[in-house]
Order: sequence, then structure tokens, then C-alpha cells
Amino acid sequence: MYSIFLPVLIQVGLSLTLLFVLPTKRMRDLKSDPALAERARTDTGVYAEDAKRLASSYSNQFELPVLFYVGAVFAILFGLTNWWTGLLAWLFVASRIGHAVIHNTNNNLRHRFYAFAVGPFVLAIFWLTIAFEARGSLIFDMKANELAREAQQDFSEEIGLVP
Repeated sequence: MYSIFLPVLIQVGLSLTLLFVLPTKRMRDLKSDPALAERARTDTGVYAEDAKRLASSYSNQFELPVLFYVGAVFAILFGLTNWWTGLLAWLFVASRIGHAVIHNTNNNLRHRFYAFAVGPFVLAIFWLTIAFEARGSLIFDMKANELAREAQQDFSEEIGLVP
């Protein structure tokens, strides 16, 4: 489990870091232009470019990383945390960190695209690995599911829940 849990924690840490830095950027803008507060109530696009990029970067953490979190939960539940899924998890998180750093520093579009593109590619391999490895588990075993339903039905009849 630890091979995949640490990258999950670091991805969460990235999201929280962006969240905690964002108000400092916005407060700086509000201090420099008090009239901005009124406009910012209905339009967050009035902040300086670096604050808008940071907000966008924070918002990005609730797109692809959500699929990563769900995949990590499945990998842990199915006992699929091995060196390969661990490596894929680290690569995904590294791509997200790289994307966020580029987005919030020089914002070189070409570099940012490459950092972004690694993420979906690695995430697809991550999910294919989980699906392939989990194929033998009970959740994909239709016969086992049928037997479980029959046992549940028998038990329900025995205790009088089903006439």
C-alpha cells in the first residue's frame, strides 16, 4: 500500500499548497487596489495574471487527479500496489507537479503542454494496469457474484425477510 499512498499524499499536498497560496496572491491585489473588492465579488477574473493562473492551476487539481485518486483506492482495495503501480503513481504526480510549477512560473505553453500530456498517458496506463490485474478478483467473477446473490437470497428467506 505504501508504494501508492505516498504519491497520493503528495498530490493532496500539491492541491492544498495551491489553495493556501491563492488567498495571499488575491489579498496582495486587494491591498494594492481597494476598489477591486467590489468587482471581485462577482468576477474573479479581475485579479492580476499570476493570481488567475494560480486559481486555474488549483482548479486543474480537481480534474485528472480525481481519476488518479479513484484508481489508487481501487489499487489498494484489490491489493495491486506493487512496484509498477507505484512507479505509475509517482510519474503521474511528478507530471502534475511539473505542470503546476510551469503554469505558475514562466508559463511556457510548450513545456506546460508536455508536462500535462504525460499525466493522461500515465493515468491511462495506470487504469489499464488496474483493470488487467483486477480481472481475476471477485468483483469481475460473474459466477462468484451469482453465488453471492443466491446465498443472500437464501439467507433472506431463512430469516423471513422474503416471503
